[in-house]
Amino acid sequence: MIQPNAPPRPSGYQDHHYRQLLEAVCNNATVALFIMDERQQCIYMNPAAEQLTGFSQAEVQGRPLHDVIHHTRPDGRPYPLEECPIDRAFPQNNQEQGEEVFVHKDGSFYPVAYTASPLKNREGMFGTIIEVRDIRREKDAERTREELTRALSEKIREYEIAVRELEASKELLEEKINDLERFHDVVVDRELKMIELEREITLLKSEDPSQS
Repeated sequence: MIQPNAPPRPSGYQDHHYRQLLEAVCNNATVALFIMDERQQCIYMNPAAEQLTGFSQAEVQGRPLHDVIHHTRPDGRPYPLEECPIDRAFPQNNQEQGEEVFVHKDGSFYPVAYTASPLKNREGMFGTIIEVRDIRREKDAERTREELTRALSEKIREYEIAVRELEASKELLEEKINDLERFHDVVVDRELKMIELEREITLLKSEDPSQS
């Protein structure tokens, strides 16, 4: 992360060598870098910033950055500069960090994570450096995780319902089995009594002489 104060100049480096070093660092950085002056106008964008926003530095040069890439909320309402936390870094002399939604040159919206830091030298503050990172993939992954979590929760709920229904069915089945067992006992008891009765009748007949 680039610090708001310029790094110390290496010994033996002349001004143009130092500028070349800083230019190489900014041009090869993967994070989008913007520099605004004390009037909140953009005076520098690195290639990553141009790729992210769709705007070239020439198109943004000398214009308030907010009016170019942060002027509208995702719901279509205007986003006034005075409500923008990014633009509070310079007047409040405070580093601002968070997430916002920028407007691409083609009019589409995209989420970003940003850090806005006041730029300072011996004479005081002279602008703001803004580091911006595209977080669309992170947001997509987050939505996918949420969708999977919801789907998993729904499957768990369905499973719990099925288990409860199965337990209820098991209780009903056990009750019917108990009824059948009781019915079986009654039938068997009757059969045994009928058999015993027939034996007694047969025995009585064999003992009665009149039946001879």
